[in-house]
Amino acid sequence: MKQNPKAGTQVYRYAAQVASKAGQLALAEKDLIKFCALTPGDPDGCLELTLVQAAQNLQTQAMGSLRECLRRNSLRLASNPTAPDLYRSVQTNPQFNLFHSMPEYQAMMAEFQPK
Repeated sequence: MKQNPKAGTQVYRYAAQVASKAGQLALAEKDLIKFCALTPGDPDGCLELTLVQAAQNLQTQAMGSLRECLRRNSLRLASNPTAPDLYRSVQTNPQFNLFHSMPEYQAMMAEFQPK
């Protein structure tokens, strides 16, 4: 039977989802950090990490994760223009409303705005 090399990385993402649903956000954050480190081309995990950190009121860490998400999103869109655009998701997702008034968020969104 052929093994999927991405299966190991997906374990971290699944574990994070389970931990998050159980209210164990610190554990979910730890698993998502591992997932993001192992999947450098995937912005989706960074988006999930941003939300988990924001839910824990870790604004500095959440802003760093969001920056990485948007950076990876830009790279993914450059190589695959039909991929989901997480920039638009961040703009419209109400879970990011707490960031909208922050100058750092506004500058980051301007920096990564699709051209």
